[in-house]
Amino acid sequence: MNAGDTNLGKHVVESARNATYTSPDIQNEIIEVCSNLVTEKVVGRISLANCSTILADETMDISGTEQLSMCARYVDEGSQDFPIIFSKPRRLSRFHSDI
Repeated sequence: MNAGDTNLGKHVVESARNATYTSPDIQNEIIEVCSNLVTEKVVGRISLANCSTILADETMDISGTEQLSMCARYVDEGSQDFPIIFSKPRRLSRFHSDI
């Protein structure tokens, strides 16, 4: 492991084998938690904005699975920029089960 993070390398080498947090299930759970935190922050900012819009586009991938991409755009009063947040495409069957 040569990622340049000596603390991470030390953790992986010195931790108990069941406490390295490197299994795919644990990594996916960590990614999901991070995603939820970012989503909450973005939704909070959009809720405070005076002007916002959400764009959605649906397309079918090569395997025939419909995918939904969404983009949120809002005015941040404290900035000259207009932030644009893109989500990765989601399978519609998964998206509908989240609602």
